[in-house]
Amino acid sequence: PGLAEKLAHFAGQQSMAAETSKLLGKAGRFYPDVAAHGTTWVCCNASVTPRLQTGPMCGLVALAMGSTALHTLKHGTAPTDDDPGPKGEVDPISARLLEAGRDKGLTLQGEIFAAQSIARLAEEELGLAAVVVDDVDLQTVARHVCSGGLAIVPYDAGPNHEPELLNGQKAHWALIRGVGVRACGMEDALEQGNFENIGDAMWLAKSSTEGASEMLTGLLDSVPEEAVLLFAQHGKSRHEAAWPSKALFASNANLNTVDPKRLETGPSGEAAFVIPNADDLKDIRRKAVLLS
Repeated sequence: PGLAEKLAHFAGQQSMAAETSKLLGKAGRFYPDVAAHGTTWVCCNASVTPRLQTGPMCGLVALAMGSTALHTLKHGTAPTDDDPGPKGEVDPISARLLEAGRDKGLTLQGEIFAAQSIARLAEEELGLAAVVVDDVDLQTVARHVCSGGLAIVPYDAGPNHEPELLNGQKAHWALIRGVGVRACGMEDALEQGNFENIGDAMWLAKSSTEGASEMLTGLLDSVPEEAVLLFAQHGKSRHEAAWPSKALFASNANLNTVDPKRLETGPSGEAAFVIPNADDLKDIRRKAVLLS
């Protein structure tokens, strides 16, 4: 890479370090129970360009963000048709997914109520590898993300879009882009070159570092689920979120029935959304889509 590319990469790393440090500081205040499990944050965090959804397009927007992030990671640049666009407008990648989803009978307005639909669009329209995981758990998602992949997880969104237990009434999709683990006594190992110190007792994995991935996945075996945060991006906010992993998977497991308002029909009896199983959201409950 030339000087311009090197400078851009360095600037991106600096920006990611500052963003992650700020996120961890906030998470430590909001989730003291997580912070109490250790003295040091050890984390990985992928670079993701946020984009806002228009209408019920949270799943498609999460997929568009994930596709762009993986393309940039693999090729060093964003796709040529990537443009998050201004608020209120559908970006080109999400628009292409919406058109394809309608053609395939997967959606009407951009809503997605099946993990398999996300995977199908990822593979057929974006050329990604996509695996639907049943009975999803922290280990599966976190290990995939720590190894350079991304995950799209459905959950019930609360007032601030955080995971809640609402029986599926506020089903939403989020892109999981990073993992934060609270640990003890790791400083000597962290200083060996695979991690960057980004603040007081905060360490961020350097991109594309195999040693960092191995250390993080090893940590996941030795700490309780309560000591793990997941870093998320979703279509309702430009800001990255950090959620306790236990809260996210509990919310995912409680996706049972759709909001009755989404079952309302038009004047001619036409449906407003494509919902495969409105009485039982089994197509998204306990599921996630792993992207690579």
